Amino acid sequence: MRNILYICFLSFFLFGWGVQGQAKKKNKEKKETLTAYQKLFKGKQVKTARGLMTVHKIGDKVLVEFPIRLLGKDMMLTSSIENISDNGEGVVGQFAGYGLPFCFTRLDSTLQARIFLIDKPLNNSLETNWNESIERSNAGGVYGTFKIKAYTPDSSAVVVDMTPLFMEYSPYTTPFTAIGGNSFFGLISREHEYKKECSMLKDVDAFDNNIMVTCELGFIENQYLFGAFKVIPGDVKVSVTTNKMLMLLPEEPMRPRLADPRLGVSFMEVSQVENDRKGLKSTFYTKRWRVEPVDEAAHRRGEMVEVKKPIVFYMDTLMPKEWQPYIKEGIEAWNEAFEKIGFKDVVRVMDFPKDDPDFNANNIKYSTIRYAPLWLDIQNSMHVDPRTGEILNASLYIYDGLVSGLKTNRMLTTMATDPSVRTTRFSEEMIGELIRVEVMREAGINLGLVYNAGASAVYPVDSLRSPSFTREHGLSPSVMDYVPCNYIAQPGDVEKGVRMVPGGLGEYDYYVIRWLYEPIQTASMPKDEFATLDRWIREGRTNPKYRFGKVPYYYYDPRCFTGDLGDDHLKALAYAVNNLKIAVRNFYDWYAEGDEDLSLRSQLYNSLRGQLQKRINDVSVNLGGFYQMEAFSTEEEPSYVVVPGAIQKAAVKCMIDMAKDLAWLENKAIEKKLEIRNSNVDQIRSFILGTLTFRLKYVALGAEKGGDYSLAEYVEDIYRNVWDGTLKNRPLEKYEMDLQKEFLGSVVASSTIATTAGNFTPRRGIAMAGHEGAIVPETIDRKQLDLIREQLAVLPEKGMSPEERSGFYPTMQVVMPGDYIPVNYYFDLLFKIQDLLKGAVTKSSGETKLHYEYLLYKINKMLANK
Repeated sequence: MRNILYICFLSFFLFGWGVQGQAKKKNKEKKETLTAYQKLFKGKQVKTARGLMTVHKIGDKVLVEFPIRLLGKDMMLTSSIENISDNGEGVVGQFAGYGLPFCFTRLDSTLQARIFLIDKPLNNSLETNWNESIERSNAGGVYGTFKIKAYTPDSSAVVVDMTPLFMEYSPYTTPFTAIGGNSFFGLISREHEYKKECSMLKDVDAFDNNIMVTCELGFIENQYLFGAFKVIPGDVKVSVTTNKMLMLLPEEPMRPRLADPRLGVSFMEVSQVENDRKGLKSTFYTKRWRVEPVDEAAHRRGEMVEVKKPIVFYMDTLMPKEWQPYIKEGIEAWNEAFEKIGFKDVVRVMDFPKDDPDFNANNIKYSTIRYAPLWLDIQNSMHVDPRTGEILNASLYIYDGLVSGLKTNRMLTTMATDPSVRTTRFSEEMIGELIRVEVMREAGINLGLVYNAGASAVYPVDSLRSPSFTREHGLSPSVMDYVPCNYIAQPGDVEKGVRMVPGGLGEYDYYVIRWLYEPIQTASMPKDEFATLDRWIREGRTNPKYRFGKVPYYYYDPRCFTGDLGDDHLKALAYAVNNLKIAVRNFYDWYAEGDEDLSLRSQLYNSLRGQLQKRINDVSVNLGGFYQMEAFSTEEEPSYVVVPGAIQKAAVKCMIDMAKDLAWLENKAIEKKLEIRNSNVDQIRSFILGTLTFRLKYVALGAEKGGDYSLAEYVEDIYRNVWDGTLKNRPLEKYEMDLQKEFLGSVVASSTIATTAGNFTPRRGIAMAGHEGAIVPETIDRKQLDLIREQLAVLPEKGMSPEERSGFYPTMQVVMPGDYIPVNYYFDLLFKIQDLLKGAVTKSSGETKLHYEYLLYKINKMLANK
């Protein structure tokens, strides 16, 4: 019995112990049961940032908690550069690449990222049933799908792995700007081969309107001149640390303003439906900031008011201290224009905040002014709301060579007339004046204006020698023109008070700011504003200072030329030549201090020749030129007017007279102290004759379009000016002989007669359209790019898209028929010269006779070879 009790007790004890053990085990298992959300982070090292979305970095993965409320919302993906191995590809702080419109949709257990490469049409009709059709037809392409891994504990967001969106590379998500230092102003295309094995995820961050993922990307880069000629050596390794940002676009879109090609405003193209009886139609919205008064009633009463959201630019702490006040002045100068329409302190410049932990200069939320070492020029970046044209970010990048370039330009253009620039030690005030104007123009781009190449052509040339005129009006009615320093002014003018550098804002600048930003209170839709905007432009037609000139795609309009001054290129050339003669004689002594190695004076000597070439090129655009107008049909303005024949005729004589009288351009005593170089005279003379040949097709086009200067008359004028001494049967000067050799070489090359001897051998290379005299070798390496850079030292189109060059679209690219290049004219001219020389040989003697005999020999030999 005792044994039975003992066994029962033991069994009960063991059973109880077993039950208790099982209960503990079950409780333990219950405690370790994790949700799908918890499992994503359990036992892992996580970096979390909270803002518009919550974003986590877990190893090499980016997990995003995407809020349900953001489904279907308009977003944009873009990037900025944090550091880079080659700043010719982009500069630190640059908001580069494209702004890609995105929205996210959910399908079952996936989140879809939809990209809109084709803009969604706008329904501007009264038919609301179009809305659903437009939505269905423009749902966006699926750029990526992300499996939903979990819901957040409160079910307000889904968690997805977005690593592929931020770590991939495509032409749409490139961190590189299209126009970078290595692009040589767009002449070189660059191909970037993404190397995934050289790339890595670095960090994540989040802000109130975007999330940021920082990643280092590796590439192999190759460059191609004109997209065809590979620059060697190739396969260059490039690494860039980029901040990729996914941002929410304004939930309440700004009301757009329709753009107009008759004045210089930046724009974007959108499609619209007006009614059910018409198809899609393009319309154009301006790019502008959302400038709204804090007190609308007070503004309507004409009171000066502040705006709800000022345009704030944050200045880089790396910017040289002595530049900063002038940069600030140049940008904030635009407040004068805003004050004219009742807004105060619209544009502001602030330093990078030192005590704000939320400030991040690489966040697209902030527009910045960044210091960009080794950059080629001041550059801009702009990101806009693709729905409305609202500018969301517009940043400015100022390169370290800015002051050096401005000083050199000031010296070259004004050293003959302004004693204060005959030194490399400019005063801070002089440097600041140059910086302020340069920054002012580029800030205009960031406010939605475009360059106005026709502004400076409004002022009479002689007015630019007037102290009272230049002090009141500056050198141009718009700072948006590429206005050089005053190369018109003559010795003694500075002492009288003539202005030597461009001034502040001009009348045109006030006019465009008003057109862009003044509220039109009676309008509720963009089309309601049209009547008022159109009226402002028509009223402005009566003021020539409001004229807008497109930057040329091809050189048709002599009034729309960057870097020139005044309304008469021939008169301006005469003034410029007077100054250049003084400069060539004296620059060597003026700039001797601190130039023991002659590097500065060698550069100046070359550049003085370039100044003359630029002024001659200004004159040449009158040959076959067209005065072009942008006007609506109801304005009764012609689309174009051919430059009068009298001006074209005078331009021919001016250029050939210049080719005859170039001895002053060479300072033989100085050249013995500099490195061996080609003759300045030969280069300019060749440029003049090559340009006369190049413009022949323009003259032919002008004659066909109603001009009063025929092609035959043009060729005859050139012939009679070049062979003037021969026709008059007098002994020739050496410069006349040189000119005739150059001219005959040009005729031979243009008449298709091949030659392999002497000056008549055509230059090998690729002529660069629109840049007369610029030659590119058939093969190219990186050292040869320096030569191209020198030849293209003045490029008005730098950094601009074709649309920005010229209003809505580039100046019409006229396709000239083959017979516009009349080989027969040159072939006939060759025989005409041969007959002239046969008679001249019998009537001449000495050096002149030997010259004629040589030319005849060359012609006869070439014709015999044919």
